[in-house]
Amino acid sequence: MRTMRHTKKKIAATRFADVVSVDDFINAQTRKNTEKCTLRDVKLFEEYLLSRKVVFIDISDIDPKELNTYLAEFFISARRADGTDYEPSTLRAQLSSIDRYLRQKHYEHSLILDKAFQTARNALSAKQKSLKKAGKGNRPNAARGLQQEEITALYNKDVLSLNTPRTLINTLWWNNTLYFGMRSGQEHRDMRWGDVTLHTDPSTQKQYVEYNERQTKTRSGIDPNNIRKVSPKAYSTSGDPHDARDPCSAFKKYQMMRPKSMNVDGAPFYLSIRTATQITSADWYKSQPLGMNTLSTIMKSMSREAALSEESKKLTNHSARKTTVRRLKSAKFENTDIQQLTGHKNVQSIEHYDELSPARQKSMFNALHISAGNSKASVTTVSPSSTSLVSPQMATSAHTCTSGQYHQFNASQSSTSKTVFPGNFSFTSSTVNFNFSTLSPTQKCKRPRVIYSDDSD
Repeated sequence: MRTMRHTKKKIAATRFADVVSVDDFINAQTRKNTEKCTLRDVKLFEEYLLSRKVVFIDISDIDPKELNTYLAEFFISARRADGTDYEPSTLRAQLSSIDRYLRQKHYEHSLILDKAFQTARNALSAKQKSLKKAGKGNRPNAARGLQQEEITALYNKDVLSLNTPRTLINTLWWNNTLYFGMRSGQEHRDMRWGDVTLHTDPSTQKQYVEYNERQTKTRSGIDPNNIRKVSPKAYSTSGDPHDARDPCSAFKKYQMMRPKSMNVDGAPFYLSIRTATQITSADWYKSQPLGMNTLSTIMKSMSREAALSEESKKLTNHSARKTTVRRLKSAKFENTDIQQLTGHKNVQSIEHYDELSPARQKSMFNALHISAGNSKASVTTVSPSSTSLVSPQMATSAHTCTSGQYHQFNASQSSTSKTVFPGNFSFTSSTVNFNFSTLSPTQKCKRPRVIYSDDSD
């Protein structure tokens, strides 16, 4: 009997872990950035209440009617420490933070939904409109995607390479973000060595690395059915072990240069780099995770090292994810396909990544701009009944033009180097603009008018 009880106790100890604090466990699952922003915004609101000499122990103890008034005044008056106005989106985030805090305190009302706080929400909307009129809300410092020439520069300047411990970390981070669509912050910090695995495609015998997603911003684990439909993969491109652009070569080099004890599934993916005196030919990294600050500013560090454009201050870790979406959209992939790679919760979120590249903007300007030289080139008198404006040799390249339009023809597009127009006019390898605004409109045939006499009288 005693033996049976002892066995049951051993089974219970194996199956059930000790619980120290339920609240501590719940709080530990809260995303660190969310918790940090919540506490920061609540502290700012508390500072405002103290400036108004409001007596309170906790903001959750304030009567809803009074809290509604305080919040309305707070949104209208709040400014940064340097006296400048907040961005409209920042004020909206502050409302969400305070509401989140009150919900954690089991407050009886919702700041976002209940009528009791309609005045506060109206004040926030009015303040946002006022800031927009003042030129705020355009997100001048928003992260941008990388241009192709910038990516090439990162490789050419050995910022992305397999040659040093630092550049190898850079390359792994870039590949994970670009090919797996990972978010820039917590997802990389939570990443473990077992999340990326090396495989061989049985049909082609080519290798690829596959990413197994952990908890993310949009898939926290609360809904067991909310999972990625596909596991992102990055395929070997050359098989050259020294090729930094081959994601499989980078992964295998990193595996070889990590401590053997850290090549286990639960070990951190990104490891700290040994000092110059500690580095050996087969051991580049320490058995501890890479620093959070180093990982969160890795794109800024790379852009400075490669001396990218003067707009490099807009290159942040999020820029790599933006580059993923932009390149896939430029390649005409459907938003639903992109969503499965990047892991966005809503397909509409993909539209927020649309942006015109500088080269594309220049092309649009050239399409709209008519230079002074082009405006003078015109055909003066052309009869609508005359022969075709272009010769047979140009017929395949000509476009249909209507009255009031310009038509541009590049002679190099024709099948012959010299093209002759009616009237012995010729040109060779040049661009000519024709103004058809002087063409007479096509004469319309008038409908015959028939008058019928009425003999009824």
